[in-house]
Amino acid sequence: MKRATVCLVGLLVLCSSAFAQATTLRFETAPRLALPAPRVRDPRIVLRASRDLAVIAIQEMEGKARLISFTSSDGGDSFSDPVPVSLPGAWVFGNGESGPALALGSRGLCAAWHQARTGGGGTEVVVSWSDTGEQWSKPVRLADQAGI
Repeated sequence: MKRATVCLVGLLVLCSSAFAQATTLRFETAPRLALPAPRVRDPRIVLRASRDLAVIAIQEMEGKARLISFTSSDGGDSFSDPVPVSLPGAWVFGNGESGPALALGSRGLCAAWHQARTGGGGTEVVVSWSDTGEQWSKPVRLADQAGI
């Protein structure tokens, strides 16, 4: 049976002056990420030094999309319940390469994503930090992108 090599590399976000390291894992078969939430897409994964996994993903809900996170302490065999990253009512955009980003730095986990500006009038790029992935800081706006 062929071994599939999956390199878990996310778009690096300038969360701190520390460098994030990509980690290569080898699987007997192609991995399938079975997250405990419906309608989840564009997962981004970070493997921590503790061998715990942190995952963010976009979840479609009631005509909008939000950013949620999960953690796993058993190599992905099971995951925590979803934790909201984006604020309630925010509409998260992205698909594929334009989806959310997740990086590991000296402040812990850093998530960045693109969302509709509250009140309309364009979109914005925002970031949030977490020590463990179980609770996230209030998102901070990095840039406005009017007209996108």
